[in-house]
Amino acid sequence: MILIRTIILIVFIYLCFKAVKDVIIRPLLSRYMAGYRPAGGTPARAIDEMVQDPVCKVYIQKSTALSKTISGEVRYFCSSACMMKFKEGADREQAC
Repeated sequence: MILIRTIILIVFIYLCFKAVKDVIIRPLLSRYMAGYRPAGGTPARAIDEMVQDPVCKVYIQKSTALSKTISGEVRYFCSSACMMKFKEGADREQAC
């Protein structure tokens, strides 16, 4: 008899917890998150694509890399110094 009462009490507590969660907590969270907008107005990407600098071979985020179209192909660089080195090397190859 005690076991049945215990099981009924556990089920009752669980149902009360679920009701409080569904009726009170979930609407509050949805109201709080409804006003959330990341900076810039567009949703942020969870993972940014990584690209490799052709000069120093460092991997950098595509969104923060310097880009330059060279010979019809977009190249990404970690710094303007690497971009200049690559451009100088490409100029030398075209001169030959």
